[in-house]
Amino acid sequence: MHLYLFDYRLKNKKYKKKLNQLDFKLASLSISGEIIYLKKSDDPKSLLSQIKKYNPANIIITGDDNTFLHYSHLILRDFSLRKNIVLGFMPLLGSEYLAKFFNLPQNMQIAQIISRRIARTIHLSKITPIKLSKNARPSEKKSISHLFFAPLEIKTSQKINFKLRLNNILSVSAYFKKMIITNINLEQKEKNKNLTLLAMQSISLWGKIKYKKELKNKNYFKMPRISFFKALKKIAITSPVNTSLYLNNKPFATTPCEIETTNKSFKMITGPSL
Repeated sequence: MHLYLFDYRLKNKKYKKKLNQLDFKLASLSISGEIIYLKKSDDPKSLLSQIKKYNPANIIITGDDNTFLHYSHLILRDFSLRKNIVLGFMPLLGSEYLAKFFNLPQNMQIAQIISRRIARTIHLSKITPIKLSKNARPSEKKSISHLFFAPLEIKTSQKINFKLRLNNILSVSAYFKKMIITNINLEQKEKNKNLTLLAMQSISLWGKIKYKKELKNKNYFKMPRISFFKALKKIAITSPVNTSLYLNNKPFATTPCEIETTNKSFKMITGPSL
């Protein structure tokens, strides 16, 4: 069964024609299902309870990147849903980058992608704030963790000297205004996802510059990859001042923090060539 979660903005009259076209397309492909119109501010427990009543095999979130990231992370925090459902995304309100990541069309052709149900395993990463108090006990040094997927972005108004600890092995000094950490990499097809660093201005290894490139093109897919460290599973980040990490342009965490891959995953409907 397909359960469709529609962004509340799709209730606007200007989307009536598009929704009628979508309804016809879904019916012609025999993938019509139940629809829940999301509210501007949903109660998470109430929404999850409502979703579970339908016992869906597929949950298709319809809206934009922000809609998908917000509600997919809510759903994925529930183990029973994460284990038993396949997620899908229909970007009817546009998409800055998720549609490109998952090779999804931003028009009515998305219905055919949903009907084909080509599902790919997407691995979740974990971010944990680190408490640096010297007197803190080991159990107190880490607080609650958050699971996530999709790129995390660090952006500052001026370059800051960040300290990165990679896989608990290599310490790196990185001097930049913008960096992206992602566990979704179009170039990696293997099941065990690694973390990837993108768009750093300079990295110093043992006092020697190993990588230096100014980011001139703001296109995410043309950002330079940092390839000096393979099989990157864990990154600890500290900085002179607490700095925000953004998920879809919204603050998600702050430094100091630790980001690492996990064995948790979910199924996501993607385009055929991904």
